[in-house]
Amino acid sequence: MKRFGILAGVAGIALGAVLAASTASSADDAKLEQLKSQGFARLAIANEPPYTAVAADGKVSGAAPDVAREVFKRLGVADVVASISEYGAMIPGLQAGRFDVVTAGLFMKPERCAAVAYSEPVLCDAEAMQIGRAHV
Repeated sequence: MKRFGILAGVAGIALGAVLAASTASSADDAKLEQLKSQGFARLAIANEPPYTAVAADGKVSGAAPDVAREVFKRLGVADVVASISEYGAMIPGLQAGRFDVVTAGLFMKPERCAAVAYSEPVLCDAEAMQIGRAHV
């Protein structure tokens, strides 16, 4: 299965994903207050329409950033600022504080689950190879 996301916070229930691997509620509250005071959350995105798209003028749109924008607005964070990132750099960037949240679909693997808090999956697509049989 692909596209189980760190569509972090996108599900609206996963402030923990916004906070990378933080589990303490006081740390969660502190991070949310920091985001509110700075006025934006920094998103790591992949440039993969229709999930994310970056226009020539730099405006970011698509399912993931649009939903994240609305969720953060409801949490009291006025805006989001997005940066395109390679998939392999997203979790390290989140851990290093370069991003506040990743809104790109990433496979849910045990080592990733140990490193970050995922939101509830909000998007899923299955990749499969179908082998047909010829009938005579």
